[in-house]
Amino acid sequence: MPHVDNAQTLPLLRDIVGKLQDELNGPADARDQHDLAVTHQLGACVDSLAALLSATSIVFSSAGNHAAFDAVDVKARTLSALAHQHIHAVPFYLVERRWLRLYTDAAICLCANRLLRLETAINVRAQQAGPGQKSRRAVARACVDALDRAIIVAGALGPTRMDWVQRLITACQAYLPCVRATTPPSPPIPEVEARPAKRARLARPEEELRYAPRPVPSTTAYPTLDAYLATCDRPLVLRRFLDAPDSPCPPWPALRRWMRAADLVARVGRGRLVPVEVGGAYTDRGWGQRIMSFEAFLESAGFGRVEDEDADEDESGDENADEAGVDKNAGAPKREDVDGRARRADCDTNADDGAGLDAVARPTTPVSAADDPPLYLAQHQLFSQFPQLTADFALPDYVWSSPLAPAACPAYVAPAEPLVNVWVGAGGGRIVSPAHTDPYYNCYAQVVGRKRVWLAPPHVAPYMYAYGSGGRDGDGGDDGAGEDGGGGGAGDESAERGDSVDSAVAAYDAMDRLPALHAGLDHHGHDGNGLDGDSLNGDDDDNDGHNDDDDRSDNESSLDEPDLAAEYMTNTSSVPIFSPSRARRRRFPLFDARARPASFEAVLGPGDVLLFPPGWWHAMRGEDDGPAWSLSMWF
Repeated sequence: MPHVDNAQTLPLLRDIVGKLQDELNGPADARDQHDLAVTHQLGACVDSLAALLSATSIVFSSAGNHAAFDAVDVKARTLSALAHQHIHAVPFYLVERRWLRLYTDAAICLCANRLLRLETAINVRAQQAGPGQKSRRAVARACVDALDRAIIVAGALGPTRMDWVQRLITACQAYLPCVRATTPPSPPIPEVEARPAKRARLARPEEELRYAPRPVPSTTAYPTLDAYLATCDRPLVLRRFLDAPDSPCPPWPALRRWMRAADLVARVGRGRLVPVEVGGAYTDRGWGQRIMSFEAFLESAGFGRVEDEDADEDESGDENADEAGVDKNAGAPKREDVDGRARRADCDTNADDGAGLDAVARPTTPVSAADDPPLYLAQHQLFSQFPQLTADFALPDYVWSSPLAPAACPAYVAPAEPLVNVWVGAGGGRIVSPAHTDPYYNCYAQVVGRKRVWLAPPHVAPYMYAYGSGGRDGDGGDDGAGEDGGGGGAGDESAERGDSVDSAVAAYDAMDRLPALHAGLDHHGHDGNGLDGDSLNGDDDDNDGHNDDDDRSDNESSLDEPDLAAEYMTNTSSVPIFSPSRARRRRFPLFDARARPASFEAVLGPGDVLLFPPGWWHAMRGEDDGPAWSLSMWF
């Protein structure tokens, strides 16, 4: 077990609790984040914590009577339950910020109390039979679980809250097993064939075209900023940009540090949680979301298993689990539910009203069988949650080039700063991002594995059969007309509203108003009403972990709630790009006749970067059998 530095933990707790007290007793504008009743309850909880911290001695009876700690626990869990209820009462984009702030503060109070309880039990009863190592680890995991949920669900909302949460997580992880990193030396950089300067190179032979008539132009003669700005209205692949000796971008350590689960967990620590998508594509029936163990996700995606450095952990002390403040059975493994529709991402559906704050982070059964739905860590601001990984990459200069709005996308407005997200999942073609548009320029870096990319210019929008366009299906006639005009209806409506990027901008505007990392409207346009917990899926009674619709065609576009799709996914195509068939040609005749001839294709490998402008339709698919990790930088 790693060394626990009590000399650092107690000052940290005093600092956090003292600042919370000052804030709650300070000017009205600080207190106004909560109403008067909530402020009073939160203040009582914080005052009780401060009293525990200032006590010169705390006596523990042999029966484990910890009334003072229990009282703070109850107060914190009650506040968490209140925030939890309000977060669930309305669609996420309508949740008031004060409830997200309360959710965060309740997690901080509860975990500070439990950490203090752990520290005090160890210090005061050093010569007696204190809580065993297994019980201490259970408490620490429960705290990390609750703090990660405060980040994922509420964005650790409030001044300095993210810093407090991160520091508390580090303190809790001191009780968890260590992981030994296994990062190998940097792999050699393959030689690049000789070529004339600034000449675009076609796709390599192994990257044969399968879904588009032409390759995305690619080059190893990296353009200057001026040269890029002159051509930024069309896509370009920069081969080996992230590790080539002559690249203007500093080499990315991520190319070797993000290949193995052990290396990643050694960096971010044990017990962490992440929000994942469940299913091959977000347009599939049964697609959902859930919060799960980062280690279990990495194993399911093919990054390997994490072994403890001290695997023979001390099993003693379970009889003293009450002294550690944890249910001794709470750490039992539990199969996660992976079926049903998406629900709100904050707590286990079987947990108490404290939004999972009293539950120990449970090991998750790896989802690795071929018939299990794949898991995808998609459009998550992982580096806000795991800042330890920010040292492994550098934003290319292109991201700071401030390009103008392209003629094909006059609605473009640059974000205040680059938006960096990760896309991590299994390869083998199991995970697909359906064709959609984004409202920003994209610098898309491939870090691990390979990814196939399909691109089409904005002017093909009338032929992409976007959700809500009124022309998703054609009847297969020669003229491409459906029952009400078929694809023509889509074209007419698209022509009236202009480029489809306008709808994407509206969706992102709604998303940007939210403080949470995984907001109510994600990049796919899904409504966040109803993300719920470790298992973010389902109202279905069938919880066998399998998709009831596995027998339909690959990536067939269908949703359980078409009205939501029509409202929120107008930037997403219903055409299964990577599943060409006669049936697709009958359903979407204008796509094959008008959109596909204008499309491009590329396969990105580790170190490659794809630059493309806003408004371009793009679909992605993981290739090969290993995992894939991509990083998008919107600017």
